[in-house]
Amino acid sequence: EAKLLAGNIWPVIRNFVVQVLIPYYALLAIMVTFANRSHVTWSGVLLYTNFEALTFGPMFPYWFIHALWQCLLIFCLPFLIPSFREMARRKPWAAGAMMLGTALLLKAVAAVIWNHDIVEYHTPDAILYMLILGWLAQHAKSGLQKAQVMVCVIVMAAIDFGVGHSRTIWFDVAAAVILFLPRIKLPRILYQLMTLIAAGSFWVYLSHPFSIQLIRYQIGIRNLTATVIISAIMGVLVERCWTYGRRWLRNRGKELASNEALFAVK
Repeated sequence: EAKLLAGNIWPVIRNFVVQVLIPYYALLAIMVTFANRSHVTWSGVLLYTNFEALTFGPMFPYWFIHALWQCLLIFCLPFLIPSFREMARRKPWAAGAMMLGTALLLKAVAAVIWNHDIVEYHTPDAILYMLILGWLAQHAKSGLQKAQVMVCVIVMAAIDFGVGHSRTIWFDVAAAVILFLPRIKLPRILYQLMTLIAAGSFWVYLSHPFSIQLIRYQIGIRNLTATVIISAIMGVLVERCWTYGRRWLRNRGKELASNEALFAVK
């Protein structure tokens, strides 16, 4: 946030590239090498499958990465304007409310002029407000502000997904926990387990199409609970391998740079 308020959006974009897009492209490379190449399309490489007609397959779950990338770029744009940055520094809640109003207006206008049926509202105009609600939730200090965010979440989730839909329930519960239960005391072992799962959650999401394919159709385990647990474990293991691999490469790079500097001195 500090970088955004300083007008420097590059670190935010770079962090997304390193943390999300590089693993995503690594996955694409694996699919091209070991799986059916036809699953990897130019829209998947250029990050715009969410603008295409829905086709359910191995690449379908990754529309969210594409949409989130697009939303992040749009979200960063106002912070290039000095007057908006000053407002966001002095009144972050008001700045967030302004962005939310703009996003909801964009959503309403786009819904009128563009038939979203073929993309099922996976485009940034449809979900940008969710990212901005995150900003508002972070800066909601008073009970009234938290209540306003909660009401907005409930209303928008009902509009987008329908009253009583599982997505609506998850959206509402997650918002309520973030707003009203930011800290929950847990037993140490449960805390460690939850921390491990949270750290690997992105990798669970990234690898779950392959995990499910392997578990259900290669190994033959059809039980839903077992599939979810094994898929989560596999995702966490992949995250650990990726983290240790990055750490090893970083340390190795430092060693090489140190050796080269020492050699240059000699």
